[in-house]
Amino acid sequence: MNTTEKSPNKAAPLWERILVPVSFAPSSEEAFKTALDIARRQGSELFALHVAHAPIIQSEAGIGTFSLPGDWPREMERKRRQLDRLVEKHLRQAQCDLSVTKLLVEGHPERKILEVAREKKIDLIVLGHHEEDALERFFLGRNIDRIVDHADCAVLIVRIHLFQEEKLQEAVVDENMFVIGQCARA
Repeated sequence: MNTTEKSPNKAAPLWERILVPVSFAPSSEEAFKTALDIARRQGSELFALHVAHAPIIQSEAGIGTFSLPGDWPREMERKRRQLDRLVEKHLRQAQCDLSVTKLLVEGHPERKILEVAREKKIDLIVLGHHEEDALERFFLGRNIDRIVDHADCAVLIVRIHLFQEEKLQEAVVDENMFVIGQCARA
């Protein structure tokens, strides 16, 4: 039997090459765990991609750290170590010895994800997604929508809820005063 042929007892994987972009946000970690599980079950090749962008001054949301252009090589090394740790952590937790190709590239996330997917002949992109507020959507746009619209392969979106859904309740106390409060949805 030719070594490139699949065994008659084992079906070819639905997705032979899986790409999971990693931003280190909780949603991308969930996407990585999902992609790892699919790759392990199907015997697929897994690529973990982090796209770093080098603006003049970069702010990491909520942390308040800044990176100036002269710090960029150190920042790239820090991102590489962070990607290594994430991959190793999840391989260890899954008790899996799957080989994961780690990619660190610079550029615009949406464009680089699509570019790498085409270059590596990816069959499935697994994306993490979380709720975003209107301001975040306005300033950052919806990369996930553009990736889904322009990908040449299947796209799986793993959604997590970072915030508890809230519903406004309004109660009339008297004709001149309203009480507006929030309560969690069940």
